[in-house]
Amino acid sequence: MHPQWAHFVERPFPTEEAQELLTSAAPESTPARIAAVSIVGVRSLLETLPAVKRTASNAKHPRRSELTFEHGERGGPSNPCYSL
Repeated sequence: MHPQWAHFVERPFPTEEAQELLTSAAPESTPARIAAVSIVGVRSLLETLPAVKRTASNAKHPRRSELTFEHGERGGPSNPCYSL
């Protein structure tokens, strides 16, 4: 994992209030839906979802030539990237 992103991994919620909001929210509410999303870490860009691979390819990532796509995955939306 790139050191720039290491501080995002397994980071606790900022406050107890935020945890309470996520656990007590109605199941159809946005906070509850966000809390229900499972996040799985990957070791390589090559293991990511198609949208992430498309984004890397469009942003001209140095490893973009190594990306492989299943049939029909190359086309579709990508995530906007912003330079910080």
